[in-house]
Amino acid sequence: MLRSSIQALAIRLMGTAIWVVLTMLLARMVSQEAFGELFFLINLTILGGTVLTLGYDVISLRFGAPMWAQGETGGMRALLGEGMGISLGASALLAAVLLGGLAFGVVSPVTASVGSAALVVVAIFLTAMIGLSRDMLRASDRLRRALIGEAFVRTLVFAVLAAALLLTGQATAIGLFALYVVALLLTAGLQVNWVRQAIGGITAAWPTRVHLPVALAVWPGTASGIIVMRAPGLFVGMQSGLVEAALFFAADRVAQLSFFLVAAVRTAVAPELARAEASELQETVARTSALMLLSGIFGLVAVMAFGTAMLWALGPNYYAAFPTMVFLLIGNSMTAIFGPFQVLLNMRGRERIASAIVTASAVLLVVLLLTATSAQGAAMIFAGVQAVAYAMGWLAVRRTLGVSCGMFAVKARHIKEVRAEFGAMARKLTGKQHRK
Repeated sequence: MLRSSIQALAIRLMGTAIWVVLTMLLARMVSQEAFGELFFLINLTILGGTVLTLGYDVISLRFGAPMWAQGETGGMRALLGEGMGISLGASALLAAVLLGGLAFGVVSPVTASVGSAALVVVAIFLTAMIGLSRDMLRASDRLRRALIGEAFVRTLVFAVLAAALLLTGQATAIGLFALYVVALLLTAGLQVNWVRQAIGGITAAWPTRVHLPVALAVWPGTASGIIVMRAPGLFVGMQSGLVEAALFFAADRVAQLSFFLVAAVRTAVAPELARAEASELQETVARTSALMLLSGIFGLVAVMAFGTAMLWALGPNYYAAFPTMVFLLIGNSMTAIFGPFQVLLNMRGRERIASAIVTASAVLLVVLLLTATSAQGAAMIFAGVQAVAYAMGWLAVRRTLGVSCGMFAVKARHIKEVRAEFGAMARKLTGKQHRK
C-alpha cells in the first residue's frame, strides 16, 4: 500500500510542480480576465469528462481489478469498449446541445463561437477517454502508467506549448485552451496504447445488463462529486464575472496543493479496498486512513505556511484571494478527517448509498451557490457542504460496512506502522537497508 502511495505521490508531485510554475506564468503574462476564462474552460472540461463516462470510469476499476486477478482480459477489453462507446454517444449529444446554445445566442465562454464550442466537446471526450483508460490501467496493476499520463504527460505537454505561446506575446484564453486540447489528445493516445499493451486492446461492445445498471447507480455520485469540486468556480464565473473567477481559480490552484497528497493515497488504495476480504477490511481502511491523515496534515500545514507567498508569486492582483484559499483548504481537509467514504462504498458494492450522499450534497451546493456573490462566499459554501457530506459518508460507512474510517479509525500503532514502513522504504531507496 505504501509503495503504491509513494509512487502515486511522486508522479503527482512532478505534475503539480509543473502546474504551479505554469499557473504563475499565466497569471503574470495574461490579463486577469483571460486567466479566469482559461481556467473556466479547463474546469468545465474536467467536470464534463467525468460526467460523460456515465460511471464507467468507476466500474472499470471495480469490475476490472477482479477480472485482472482471474486473467479475464477479454472481459476487460469489452468493459472498456462499453465505456468508450457510452462516452462517444454522450459527446455527440453534448455537441447538439452546444449547437442549440449557439443558435439561440446563449452568451458564455463556451458558446462564444463555433470553434470554442467544438474545442470544448473534443476536450471533454478526450478527458473521458483518459479517465476510462486510467482506471483500466489501475485495474491491471499499472498504477505508474495510469498516473503518468494524466498527472504528468498532459501537464508537461501543455506547459511547454503554453510557454512557447506566452513568449510570442500573442496568447489568448482560447488559444491557450486549444493547446490544452492538444495535450489531452497526446495523453489519450499514449494511455490507450498502454491499455492495449496491458490487456490486448479494446473490444467494441454494447452496454451489458451486468455493467450498465451498476454504472448508472454509481454515476450520480461520481458526477456529483466532480460537481462539488468544480461548480463553485464555474458559478463565480457565470454570476460575478471572469475577474472574480480568476481570484477563485488562483486560490483553488494553491489550495489544491494541500489535497494532492491525500489524492495520491486515495488513488493508490482503491484496488486494495476492492479486493480486501471482509475480515481484513477494517485493518486495510485503518492503514489507508492513517496515510491520508498524515498526508492531509502535512499538506494543510505547508499550504497555510506558504500560501501567502504562492499568491504573491501570482501577482498583486491575486493577494485578495487569501481568505478564499483558507476556506477551500478547510473544505479539502474533510477527506483526511473523515476518510474516502465514496471510494470505499463504491468498491464494496454500496454505490447507491454513496451516490445518494454525494448527489444530495451537490444539489445543496448548487442551490446555495445561487446566493454567492463573490469568490470568498463560494468558498465558504463549499467548505460547509463538504463538512456535512463527509460526516454523512462516515456514518454510512459505519452503518453499512461495519467499519470505521478517517481519523476515527486510526490508532497509534497504525501511525507507527506507516512511519516504520516508510522509513524502511526510504533506506532501501537510498541504499542504506540494514543487512540481516
